[in-house]
Amino acid sequence: MVHSRFKIILFCLLLVFCSQKKEKELVSEITISTVPNSFEIEDSFDEFKIVHLKNIDLIPNLYRAKSYDKTIYVLDGGRAKLYKMGNEGELNLILSSKGDGPNEYNLISDFQVLNENEEILIYDGSKKNMMKFAPSNNLISNQSLEGVNEKTLGAFQVMKDGKLLFNLISGSPNRFFIYDLANNSFYENSLIDSIYHGFDFGSDKGLTIGSNNFSTIHPFEYKILSFNEKLENQNSIALNFGVNSISEEELKGIKNDPNQLFDLINNDMNPKVHSFILEETENFYLVQYFLGSFGGGKFLKTIIGKDSKNSYTFDSIRLSKIDIPSTLIGKLNDDRFIFSLNIEYIKNLTEEQKASISEYIPADYLDDNPILLIGKVKAF
Repeated sequence: MVHSRFKIILFCLLLVFCSQKKEKELVSEITISTVPNSFEIEDSFDEFKIVHLKNIDLIPNLYRAKSYDKTIYVLDGGRAKLYKMGNEGELNLILSSKGDGPNEYNLISDFQVLNENEEILIYDGSKKNMMKFAPSNNLISNQSLEGVNEKTLGAFQVMKDGKLLFNLISGSPNRFFIYDLANNSFYENSLIDSIYHGFDFGSDKGLTIGSNNFSTIHPFEYKILSFNEKLENQNSIALNFGVNSISEEELKGIKNDPNQLFDLINNDMNPKVHSFILEETENFYLVQYFLGSFGGGKFLKTIIGKDSKNSYTFDSIRLSKIDIPSTLIGKLNDDRFIFSLNIEYIKNLTEEQKASISEYIPADYLDDNPILLIGKVKAF
């Protein structure tokens, strides 16, 4: 009898130990510098391509880029138009149905290309509708989502079972909103700590898909969380920005007041990291974020090696000793990231500076059309 009790106690202790060990394995922490490094184009990418987008209908706000079967699709967020990009940067308009009519959308909050027939699923965050289109604005279906009236949904991904996985921006204490279009049902998943509730502040680019997982990042939580199709947390990386992190004590002191939160992040004397955007490839994460205020702070990017846990922070991409501001807008599956280069900044360079980067950006690129850099990151 004594031996049996001893075995039971030993078994329970082993369960606790294994559980703690598994939890430690799931969570790792890396320290990230907020001092940007030089990001030399030749040294940072194994391969890269600079693409001058060509279209007579100039794009004022290139917001997202996604790929399907090696083809890149770009979203003009300002005018809610979707384009298919050719190999040389030529753009073909494939979706433009903005309007107030029953079969039109007000905006494209996010989109997914579903198949080789270029059927496209979009979420209109204004009308809170999911709409499916065939090319040339041919509407296939239009469905109002239930349960979203008081919520703001961000990016979405199509899961293997056909359900839609959204990251929640506001109106809920959870991370995810899962919707089944087939039977018009929904549920929420993954409760967030209460210190993050009520801010109604987030990014609609905080959800990305990896090879076998979904990864997400909350604007103030400083963690990259990876989930499987069952939405079980598989891995967590805590991002330590040192004195530039917003501590849990600071968040508790704010007491879920969005006005106090805005005052905290809109401070360039004591700048804090916030408002993450996340992309993931097979071997890397890339997070983009603000350090300090939206107007006067820094707009930084950090690449994180999944295996090495090494990180590299930069704000611009250097071409021939000229630092060009850039914005992350998408990724491809083979460790390639898509950046939009700041065309206004380039146009305002001196003639000598323009000549020095002409190997990469010829003079005929300097119109008002966007310039993309698609680069495959080197291992580090």
